[in-house]
Amino acid sequence: MSAGAPACRSLLDALARSGPVAQLSACVAGGGRVELGGAARAGAAAVAGLAAHPTQRTVVVAASAESAESAALDLGFLFPDLAVALLPAAESELDDGPTARALRSERLVALGSLGEPGPGLLVVSAPVFLEDLPATDGPVALIERGGRLQRELLLRQLSDQGFSKVAMVAAPGEVSVRGDILDIYPWAATHPVRVELFDDDVEDLRRFEVDTQRSVETLDSISLRLGSGQGQQRSFTELLLDDTALIVLDPPGVRDRLVEVAFEAGSAPREIDAVLAAIARQPGGEVFPLDVGEPARDLSLHAVSRDARPLAEVLRAWLDAGREVTLLCDGVGERDRLAHALSADGLPEHPALKLAVGRVTAGFSLPATGPLLVHHHELIGRRAVRRSRPTRVVASRALDSVAELAAGDYVVHLLHGVGRYQGMQRLQREQGEEDFLVLEFAEGTTMYVPASRIDLVERFIGGDAVSPKLDRLGGRTWRRKKEKVAQACRDLASELLELQAQRASNKGFSHPPGDTAEADFEATFAYEDTPDQRKAWDDVRHDMESPRVTDRLVVGDVGFGKTEVAVRAAYKTVLAGRQCAVLVPTTILAEQHHETFRHRMAEEPVRVEALSRLSSAADVKSVLAGITSGAVDIVIGTHKLLSKKVRFANLGLVIVDEEQRFGVVHKERLKQLRAEVDVVTLSATPIPRTLHMAMSGLRQISTIHTPPPGRLPVLTKVTYDSDDMLGKALKHELNRGGQVFVLHNRVQSIDTMLTRVNALVPHARAAIAHGQMSARELQRVVDEFASGEIDVLVCTTIIESGIDIPRANTIVVTDAQRFGLADMHQLRGRVGRENRQAYAFFLVPKEKLPEGANRRLKAIEEFSSLDSGLPIALRDLELRGAGNLLGAEQSGHILAVGYDTYCRLLRAAVSAARGRTVEDEPGEIEVELALTAFLPAEYVPDESQRMALLRRLAGAGKRKLQALRLELVDRFGELPVPAAELLQLFELRRLLRLAGVSSLLADGMGAALINISDEQAFTQRHPFRPDEFFLLSPDRIRVPWPRSISSPSQRLDWLVERFGAARAAAPS
Repeated sequence: MSAGAPACRSLLDALARSGPVAQLSACVAGGGRVELGGAARAGAAAVAGLAAHPTQRTVVVAASAESAESAALDLGFLFPDLAVALLPAAESELDDGPTARALRSERLVALGSLGEPGPGLLVVSAPVFLEDLPATDGPVALIERGGRLQRELLLRQLSDQGFSKVAMVAAPGEVSVRGDILDIYPWAATHPVRVELFDDDVEDLRRFEVDTQRSVETLDSISLRLGSGQGQQRSFTELLLDDTALIVLDPPGVRDRLVEVAFEAGSAPREIDAVLAAIARQPGGEVFPLDVGEPARDLSLHAVSRDARPLAEVLRAWLDAGREVTLLCDGVGERDRLAHALSADGLPEHPALKLAVGRVTAGFSLPATGPLLVHHHELIGRRAVRRSRPTRVVASRALDSVAELAAGDYVVHLLHGVGRYQGMQRLQREQGEEDFLVLEFAEGTTMYVPASRIDLVERFIGGDAVSPKLDRLGGRTWRRKKEKVAQACRDLASELLELQAQRASNKGFSHPPGDTAEADFEATFAYEDTPDQRKAWDDVRHDMESPRVTDRLVVGDVGFGKTEVAVRAAYKTVLAGRQCAVLVPTTILAEQHHETFRHRMAEEPVRVEALSRLSSAADVKSVLAGITSGAVDIVIGTHKLLSKKVRFANLGLVIVDEEQRFGVVHKERLKQLRAEVDVVTLSATPIPRTLHMAMSGLRQISTIHTPPPGRLPVLTKVTYDSDDMLGKALKHELNRGGQVFVLHNRVQSIDTMLTRVNALVPHARAAIAHGQMSARELQRVVDEFASGEIDVLVCTTIIESGIDIPRANTIVVTDAQRFGLADMHQLRGRVGRENRQAYAFFLVPKEKLPEGANRRLKAIEEFSSLDSGLPIALRDLELRGAGNLLGAEQSGHILAVGYDTYCRLLRAAVSAARGRTVEDEPGEIEVELALTAFLPAEYVPDESQRMALLRRLAGAGKRKLQALRLELVDRFGELPVPAAELLQLFELRRLLRLAGVSSLLADGMGAALINISDEQAFTQRHPFRPDEFFLLSPDRIRVPWPRSISSPSQRLDWLVERFGAARAAAPS
């Protein structure tokens, strides 16, 4: 018997002493295979944990993947000291990317736990017995620090076992080779390892983090399980040892699910009989009926009222009956709020009542007067929320605008304007050698920019279909364009500051601080707040409680919890006796929000209504009257809410969802409202960080980056359109009981697509939805899809916003090459809203596609991690996030100079408008030292990584440069001479900039230092004694080299030492 969680130990102890559990434990200890009846969910998990084999692994079988996951989570909470492993359900073979490899690794880890010593539980679902599973006894390579390693042999073994060779490892089954450094992410491993070689000798062995690529632990040795299971496959019964103990939960459910899966796969009945026989080892197995009740099953309590009386009465009845009660809460804050609510009845002090933090799928108890365990959400009528297992995370490569450069891309040189990047070239310069970015400007002129000045070059981000005009090198066009945009930024900053001042002078409504009612309402949210979501709500609440008029933008990727922030803001407004209007761009989204708000406030005295084109004339009349009289507390609608017919009795808050999708007239009306009432705006389009910083202080912005617990990234695949591919996608989702969106964005041929779907899956119920349908017909179809009456919805982009169907976890997009990247990301967000693995298939015709379409499609596959909206917003070049904040006119200015330059000019304009010091643009510091300074391709083989590292080096301060030096050594090995000189060159440029030196030109005799930024202070700022230099002019000196140094490398080190010492000695 395993020790249980402290919060429910008395219940588990009492359960363990019962006769049936003792008998079951004895059977399992003897290697028996038993079926467990009479208990369900957490009660069944409790019995299984108590009966686990005392010295070896016990297999627990649940009916479905979902029930197996729930059982594993219940066991993990109830028995924290017991090793619990879950064999994840097999997912589609349609995906072979990093996430699929991570899943394969999880399954290998779980299967490998069967052979581990000591007690523990492996939880599986019934379909596992009909699967071919990977063998876990593949080849193992022992690598020891100080030992020898045949590198080429190991690499061949890795290739044979399905490893992919990549530039940077991010998932199991990947290997990267960089000179004498091998990075390997073994199958069934939690971390990758880094092997540093000298010839065939293993000099060092380290474990490293995927996100940072930095080493975190030195290892003496490691046994690498190389096998991926791609070769020999075995059934689960073959993997079980003869004496493996096995407990079957819900035997009828397991049998039904086996028959269902076997029928779908076309398996013969005798295969099912063989599996059942293998599970039980004799017909029927051994059934142990157990009376483990669920205390909340027969209760019909509604939501707890604000003084918590109904809940208190139930608890008091149990306690008076002599029962011990453990009441679970989701978090410490919820526990404390509940204790406060129950304090009036003296319950928290009762010795038989425990308030604890934790969650089970359903409470359970022993009969009559026995102890019981229950989550307080069960007692107030909230639906059970499945707790999440840890999210399967696959690192997504961060986007760096310069690192992503390819030959032919447009760029912006900060001093010379728009050019075209032609690649990187290594050139001899006198005695030295450096890498240069080759830029083409107007009239075919070429400029070579030293790689050490990569900070002067930015990728042009302006618009997906925009080909900007190249500037003339040395011409005045660029300066004129920049000045025009700078003036527009100054005008925008003044306008926003004026609006801000106007709002500050208008005394807003100060909402009362949050009370018990508000806290209780928050506690009824069916999920745990993510940290970002909690921070966003705290920001909004603080704004509403302040005397200023609220104007806050809440930004978060699709499904990250923005709507709940809006719901709480609306409820707080109603508590203060004021009305709330929720403005949305589409009828479908209005209906979705109407349903969400009504559901959340079902037990509150709040009237929630909707106004859209679905509303009948009678409904419109009734709702308008209620708004005018104040009877309607919250109204949700489209732009109709902005008409003059809508007269609020006491409007306090306007919530705007996706403001950028409204027209100019509606935005002007919203602009007027902002000066009068609180406004909270929601946006699923991310705001790039640089723009956010530029707008700092002008607009209050809260960003939700954290995905909900357990959320899995959507597996994304771009492939050719074919009946075979479409059929596989449809059948895979339908076979697991889900629903599918098929997005076909051409109304004239949507009926043909429906016919195609019906031919591929004739047993599925399919329907169409598009904007040319009548409002009522469209709503009927959407409602039927939401209720599960329709399996496949063939639709246009009308579902881009507002459709939230938890069971719809596959979307197929036809003619995907026609969509912008941000559009594809938004469509992908329609699936994967729950904890189930979701899929997005982007289908394209078998013909040559435009280069821009190819790059977009490649990017949607590449950026498929959670919270990938931000790199997508930049990569798509549409910058809808900028449009949210700035409007169409400013978006035009972005097209003129590029996104990064615009942000720099806007930041300067905001600083100037606020009377702050404006930071100068980086100048072009010229250094001629005849150095051999570059990152060799042999050292950093991947060009995008070299570009990203150069970008980081160019913008680094002293400490960051030191950290980057250590990172390079860790990731790529000891610095070769050219790389070491490059880092010193970056440090010299940093010091020259601080000293105000714009040019350092060296020859064999000495160096000329030129300053043009501060002529008077220059002679007081340079680090040389009077006898070490000649003053050539007020802004120019000549420094002869000391006799002891002769090489360019020595001169570089000497200059860094002198300028560094002078900087350290300067007054702070």
